[in-house]
Amino acid sequence: MKIEDFEDIVYEKEENGICTITFNRPERRNALSFVTFLEIRTALEDMEKDKNARVLILTGSPEGNAFSSGGYFNMKLMTQIPEEIMKDIDLMDIAQKKICMQFWDFNKPVIAAINGLAIGAGFTMPLTCADLIYMADDPETYIGLIFV
Repeated sequence: MKIEDFEDIVYEKEENGICTITFNRPERRNALSFVTFLEIRTALEDMEKDKNARVLILTGSPEGNAFSSGGYFNMKLMTQIPEEIMKDIDLMDIAQKKICMQFWDFNKPVIAAINGLAIGAGFTMPLTCADLIYMADDPETYIGLIFV
């Protein structure tokens, strides 16, 4: 995947070394799909190669009124994903685990700027992947777990 093909995130690099990944699906309140995770992985790989990149900020598009509303499952979307991508990401669970492991090995500090709603993966990703978490004055967090 190429950076210029990103659809679910906006990836910005400033001259001062600050890089930002903005979840950019406001119509879905910045929900995270397979494609989102793939784009994040590609951005992280780009940052690791860039000697000028010093820090990463994760945030949500303000138009979505959320950091992220969690995982987005769309079977129609999955059938449109090229086979070479699907071989790396079989299930949403595997995609999340791969991202967490990639963040774990990431060689730059990560700041999560939670601006509003953070549910499910939008809540657990900052907890497992960020070195520092800043929250807006009005965050709403929730993790949907079913205990049996």
